[in-house]
Amino acid sequence: MATVSAKMLEQLRRGDGSLSDGQLLARFVAARDEASFAALLRRHGPMVLGVCRRVLRHAHDAEDAFQATFLVLARKANSVVRRESVGCWLYGVAYRTALDAGTRIARRHAREKQVQDMPHPAVAPAELQDWRPLLDRELTRLPEHYRSAVVLCDLEGRSRREAARLLGVPEGTLSSRLATGRKILARRLTDCGLASAAMLATGLAEGTASAQVPATLAQVTARAAALVAAGQVAGVSAPAVALMKGVIEAMLLKKLRLTIGVVMVAGALGTMGFACRPGDATAQQPNTAAKGHDGKPLNEMEVLRKETTC
Repeated sequence: MATVSAKMLEQLRRGDGSLSDGQLLARFVAARDEASFAALLRRHGPMVLGVCRRVLRHAHDAEDAFQATFLVLARKANSVVRRESVGCWLYGVAYRTALDAGTRIARRHAREKQVQDMPHPAVAPAELQDWRPLLDRELTRLPEHYRSAVVLCDLEGRSRREAARLLGVPEGTLSSRLATGRKILARRLTDCGLASAAMLATGLAEGTASAQVPATLAQVTARAAALVAAGQVAGVSAPAVALMKGVIEAMLLKKLRLTIGVVMVAGALGTMGFACRPGDATAQQPNTAAKGHDGKPLNEMEVLRKETTC
């Protein structure tokens, strides 16, 4: 075990910059390659931990949400559509997981009826952090092409050239999307009266610098991901597993609702089309069959006699 741990720490320090997100994820899906997953975690871990810390105010809670986010990736790796931009996918999962964690914590505290919260190491003073979750709330509401640009450049610190390559667009297009996304975020936060453009810039800059992932957390998470991918949860953090299951269930329910909605719309359109076709045929009938040899319209009795004698 000591040898494995030393190897994992070396992999986490070194990473593998020669392989793309898609290649690393494919290797993990094909062979549950723990080193490939560790490289993905090293690339995107700071961004994920930053989201969890902004939404949740306590370090331990944020770390549970962080681990759960990567467990979701391990379980759903085969269904990530845009594998060249795993960071954007992880951002959405991290935000959803952190929100779920906050809800669970509030429910637990309500059940326990605690007079005072259990002491946790605070990430930052509450008065300085109140507006920060709103940054992620508004970021998730941006259209995907703007959100992807902000996540890659501002939260992950990638260059515009690299972000453009990952998204498959010209660098000029990426720059335009990034500028527009930032403007929309600044306007929305300013309209809420909770943050200025300067505060937005500060929050985005912190996303690339202040959430360094502790080596121990990264190592434990990578190992847990390999276990979860193999269908094992024994030895994995119980809070992280519970969060993972809750998020995956929510994702499946959302997909199911979308599928049902599409089927219902398709069914309604099909019914409307079926109802219209007989009507159209009936409307055209008097202009053809309901005429005599002289071209004059037949009365009802003549039409009936003609139909019964054919």
